[in-house]
Parts: sequence; C-alpha cells; structure tokens
Amino acid sequence: MIDLVITDVDGVLTDNRIWYTNAIPRQPQWAFNQYDLEAVKLLKENEIRVIMLSGAHNHAFRIRADVMGVNGYYQSNDKLQWVISHYGMDRLDTTAFIGNDIIDHDLLTRVQYPACPSDASGDTLRLVKALGGHITEAKGGYGCFREWVEYILLMF
Repeated sequence: MIDLVITDVDGVLTDNRIWYTNAIPRQPQWAFNQYDLEAVKLLKENEIRVIMLSGAHNHAFRIRADVMGVNGYYQSNDKLQWVISHYGMDRLDTTAFIGNDIIDHDLLTRVQYPACPSDASGDTLRLVKALGGHITEAKGGYGCFREWVEYILLMF
C-alpha cells in the first residue's frame, strides 16, 4: 500500500531545461505539463499525500506546488534525510518516489516503490531497473508523473 508519493521537480515535472528571456532578465523559466496536475488530483482522491521535493531553492516551483495542490513543496539536498526526519524510517515502506538524477539515488534506494522518467540519467535508469522500479515511457516534463501515478493506482 502506498500512502505517500514524492516527486522530484527538475527532470520529472519539467523537462530539465531552463530558459532565460529578455522579457524577464535573470529570471529562469520552466514549463510544466498539465497532465501532472490531474495526477495530483487522482492521488488526493485516493487519500494519498503528495510532496514535491527538490534540490533547488526556487520560487517558481513553490508557485507550481500551490497550483497543483500538493501537500507540500520542500527543498533539500539530502532528500532521504529530509523524508526520514519528517516522516520516519517506517514510512519509507509505504512511500513511492520518482527522481531522475544522482541527487535522488539515496531516496530511490530506500523507498518501497522507486521510479524514474525514460530520459533520466543513465546511472539513474540502471539503478531503478536494478531495484525493480518503474521506468516511465514518457520523458520528464512530458507527463511522466501522470503516467507513473496511473500505474501506481492500477497496481496498488
């Protein structure tokens, strides 16, 4: 049973690219996929908490978390330690996490249900495969979170 879903932001909810424009100097821009917004609604309808956990301090991500209606957006460079300190070790057995890069590896190896998008870093793809986790068909920023949530809800 899953009662907590955690998603990384860059590379999962976004396509890992950053734009800079002349319209807003020095302010990076990201694109988010609306399918992922619906995924949060599906999880909440099934009484599963949703957390966005990023290694980056980013006001745009906090705004997106509010729009998506997640239970929280947090920044931490040590994602595993953050989860343990806020939820305890026992909670990892009912936690699913999707991440795409090396900063996510510690948490991916400890949760019960690890996942990554199909365009995750090579080492992350190998890790998730070795763990028996789920690799989405969709790329990061292109609905991979929604695809993964639908898989979770069907399987568990």
